[in-house]
Amino acid sequence: MARRLFAVGGVLLTTILIIGVSVGSVPSIVPSDGPGDAPANGNQGGNGVKAISFVGFCTDESADFGSGSVTADEYKDGDTSEPIAASWSSEPAVDYITYKAGTDLYVIEYDPAVKSGDFEVGDGVPAAEFDPTISPSNYCGDGEELAKFDWNGDTFESEGGNEVL
Repeated sequence: MARRLFAVGGVLLTTILIIGVSVGSVPSIVPSDGPGDAPANGNQGGNGVKAISFVGFCTDESADFGSGSVTADEYKDGDTSEPIAASWSSEPAVDYITYKAGTDLYVIEYDPAVKSGDFEVGDGVPAAEFDPTISPSNYCGDGEELAKFDWNGDTFESEGGNEVL
């Protein structure tokens, strides 16, 4: 009887160890956006996320800029000088926006054109994939520049556009 218990206990212990190692070695790669969780792309904290330094409004066709704004919605590690998400509005509608975060430039395209939206760092595609001529000084590349909003450490300020605001 003691041998049988020892043999059963050994098998059970071995099974537990094998299952434990198997389960423990599987990395968790399922993103979560549940309440209180950081977004799946990880932009809710430090983790190397760069702050937004400017947002540019662009069109595919010539248009006069009427009005617009960019508002910081979320901040890196709660530091209100480091925006990592923003909402925006524009009159007229834009075909795409560009934004700079750290040294990276991104483009978010809208089809059809829209008059408002929101984004966080990492949204969109790298600017070089969208239009290789895009740069911080040529933020719409081959498109038409409407307006550029620079972060001043407290708020996004318009540099103006192709028409006085």
